Amino acid sequence: MHRWAHCPGSFALGKVHRHRSASVHAARGTVAHDLVEEALGGPDPFDEVLDRAEGNTVTLDGHDILVDTEMLVGVGMMVTYVRERVEAASDDATIWVEQTVCLDGWFPSTKPPPVVMFGRCDVALLTGDRLEIVDYKNGSGVTVNVADNPQLLYYAAGMLAHPECAHVKHVRLTVVQPNVRSQEKIRHWDVTALDVRMWVDDVLIPAVDRCTQPDAPYVLGDWCGFCPVSHACPKMLEAARQAAAAQFDDQTNGTELSKLLDLAETVATWAETVRVHALARAQDGMNIPGWGVVPTRPRRVWDDPKKVEALLASAGINDFMKVELKSPAQIEKLMKREPGYWAWVEPHIESRSGGVKLARREAPAFDALPGDAPTDHDSPF
Repeated sequence: MHRWAHCPGSFALGKVHRHRSASVHAARGTVAHDLVEEALGGPDPFDEVLDRAEGNTVTLDGHDILVDTEMLVGVGMMVTYVRERVEAASDDATIWVEQTVCLDGWFPSTKPPPVVMFGRCDVALLTGDRLEIVDYKNGSGVTVNVADNPQLLYYAAGMLAHPECAHVKHVRLTVVQPNVRSQEKIRHWDVTALDVRMWVDDVLIPAVDRCTQPDAPYVLGDWCGFCPVSHACPKMLEAARQAAAAQFDDQTNGTELSKLLDLAETVATWAETVRVHALARAQDGMNIPGWGVVPTRPRRVWDDPKKVEALLASAGINDFMKVELKSPAQIEKLMKREPGYWAWVEPHIESRSGGVKLARREAPAFDALPGDAPTDHDSPF
């Protein structure tokens, strides 16, 4: 929804071009969401679900995802928050986990949407006349803004169409993002049910209508990183050509460098999507002249660590084991049943950076290439 509303042309592009494979980050997020669903909606106790999953490797979309301590701590934060909200409501709460929502009913019968407007809401909580949408974000690279978040508003609109939510007056949107560093890990934004319905009329329906227009424009922005067909985007190719022709030296001022960095970021996104797409096609058997599939750089590992330990010990070599204090995240998980003890060690945690990097001071604001005239569709939600 976020991408469609900003770049209407991407809708039609996605119908004629093959989608790129899911990234390892998306696969890791899916595994974490599956654990949230099992812990909240399954019959087994929360701790049993996480203990059983720890250390397992899940193969998904061609990626091997390790269920490590960091993932379990994040999932635990989400599950704990939802359980506490349910317990606070006593017997008055209704909870939906991984609920499929459909927004087709909000559209005029004379002009239905071109595709089924569905989605899966992580968690929805109904307490009296209040509805809370809780969305879990496993990533750390992009801080998700909860205010005016189109994904959460979309889920809220879908839940308001549910018969049990017809009386709802107040809506809370909540993002649980355990791995984010610069903001609160649990963030809220409160609106009314009327606000959500107005968003449907003023934003959702017009945005979908723009996607169906034959001259729907392509608009570049941070949403390009989530576009499954950006490798085929003509606007991306135009940006790559502009970046290749750009010149800069010590006389280039800050404003010019800012525009060049915007271009470089767009081109880097495009280049990575081209690589991912080409790899998938090559693995399917396509002949790409001058290119082929080769193994990644090998890493030496022991085929049987226990056997190697025994051989080293028999040779009188005893200094082969590495022992070190576990990380704060690992210790936090071990002490989750004893929060009082965790309070003793928590003050001894500090955040250390290994260096510096160039990054945006705020969310990306550019929608068009330098020199492009902005369109009516460039304004954010």
